Amino acid sequence: MKTNTLTCSSAIIYFFSGTGNSLRVAKKIASLISIPCHSLVNIRYKKYFNAADQTISRITGFVFPVHGFTAPWAVMRFAASMPRGNGSQAFVVITRGGSRPFWIFFLPGLGGSASYIVALILMLKGYRIQGITGVDMPSNWMSLHWGLHRKNQDYIFNRSEKKIRAFSSRIASGKRYLFTLNNCSEFIAGCALAPVSFLYLIIGRFGLAKMFYANTRCTGCGLCARECPVSAIIMKGSIHPRPYWTFSCESCMHCMGYCPEKAVESSHPLGAAFYFLFSASGSALLMLTVKMFPGISGQLHLALALVLNYCVIMAGYFIIYRIFFLMIRIPPVNRLLTGATLTHYYRRYHEPETAIADYHRQ
Repeated sequence: MKTNTLTCSSAIIYFFSGTGNSLRVAKKIASLISIPCHSLVNIRYKKYFNAADQTISRITGFVFPVHGFTAPWAVMRFAASMPRGNGSQAFVVITRGGSRPFWIFFLPGLGGSASYIVALILMLKGYRIQGITGVDMPSNWMSLHWGLHRKNQDYIFNRSEKKIRAFSSRIASGKRYLFTLNNCSEFIAGCALAPVSFLYLIIGRFGLAKMFYANTRCTGCGLCARECPVSAIIMKGSIHPRPYWTFSCESCMHCMGYCPEKAVESSHPLGAAFYFLFSASGSALLMLTVKMFPGISGQLHLALALVLNYCVIMAGYFIIYRIFFLMIRIPPVNRLLTGATLTHYYRRYHEPETAIADYHRQ
């Protein structure tokens, strides 16, 4: 007799998590729909798929954070690598950065296109989408703001509990969770913010990656490099190795949130330098293309200038960061730049019940 209730062997949840918010939600959903721990999978360690992954009776879940009002590139790439769904069910849960300014009112996060773009990828792979939702968790973007106070964290955790339970209940019973007021508003916002998300994916994420560095507290332990969810950090230097952030960085804040020495910083002065340099380069390159190619139309001038400017920006990120990396190896320079960096004074955050070891137990 066919049943709509999930069994332990018919579900798997893939998660991507930087500071533990998405891992906390994934574990909560897993417990509510009664699936075993081995069916909760960190996408970092899932490098290949086999025949067992193609069981058509299985429901597949994705839980991940919002980056730039869309899904992290690592998650989109992983979803695209999934085996064919052959009509099996799937659900997508995003964690958004909620806040509580001045301990007075709650400010929800905004998911944008994050859940829908992954759901679309899964649909194209042959999955039937059973549920989509966004869960507000404590905002963890420590490059921009300090970590929330524990009381505000608990307030947001308690607030999210009801939504997680409602969503899990419908998924476990085989019902759909798609056309809600929140999902409709997220879809509209995602369409409106699509240009912002596109610019984030092709430019912004690379710039944010090149703002990270280690202050003088760094002991060279290499924890950040070993534990990076996307293996974006390498240790440079044979005598006193220091972390170096590559373009693969997703700005998930895992390194900043879990560094035992609070040594990881995001340089605001460097970010300002990037902004002013590349803002000026855009106008200069447009004028240059007009002079070099006077016979072509204005639209082609603009298109060519944009291509050239993109190349200049990417090369600039690499060159300037290399120079910056060499400079911060000089202790007085490092201390000076760190003193001018707001993250040095921020409260750090990672989900209070999630330790680094928890990322490996799944």
